[in-house]
Amino acid sequence: MAHVRLVKDYFKDGWDKLYIYASPSASPLQQHQAVGFLEGYSTYLEIYAAYKNFAQLDFGKADAPENIQDFLMNQLSFMDYMVSSKAGSDVFWEYVGYYLAQIRYMHAGYSARIKKEGKPELALTFLQLYYLPSIGDLEDLIQFSPEDMEEGMNKNCNAYIRLDPDQLYTTQATHNRYSFLLRTYKFYSYPRNDVANQWSAFSSRPGDLISKDDFFLLGSGLRVLETSLSNNNPENMK
Repeated sequence: MAHVRLVKDYFKDGWDKLYIYASPSASPLQQHQAVGFLEGYSTYLEIYAAYKNFAQLDFGKADAPENIQDFLMNQLSFMDYMVSSKAGSDVFWEYVGYYLAQIRYMHAGYSARIKKEGKPELALTFLQLYYLPSIGDLEDLIQFSPEDMEEGMNKNCNAYIRLDPDQLYTTQATHNRYSFLLRTYKFYSYPRNDVANQWSAFSSRPGDLISKDDFFLLGSGLRVLETSLSNNNPENMK
């Protein structure tokens, strides 16, 4: 269904590199399941380290407060309901379903690897792993938890774009907390006929399926980047 190559260059240049190629003979759902499983299986140590960094430095303990867990469980239930109810009629929810399948199979691959290695102390629940691709929501939710946690998940990033007569230059710099210092540059290939874009390459972190830096190179020829301007006025959350 897919094959993977992990290059561990983190202590060389600050980045591990993860390349996963799905088989063109697999269905879209099978492609996402296989890519997720291989990522969880091959990067299990990095995923665990990323989780421990995030949980200890931002939750201040081994797991999220109950209100945050409830929010994410409700979010997952809503997405599952919409994927099921819109099956065959809505492309957006079809791809949300692929995204959820990839995350769930990442957890399956992660769990399979720690079982194979005989390391039950590294076990994570699905919800704990789901925190990693959900940091965008958690940035807001952590501020309003009744528990005493670290403040300041706010981040800043800068983009630079220069157009020369024969070349377009783009770059991105993200300023964030040390809990996000583990970095992986990822390449996903999903060859199929129903989409124009066949692959994506992006700066990311262990356990995450997108670029929280908001920096993507796409096989369609597009470069996608943006910067975030956080507004942390509590009155806006009421």
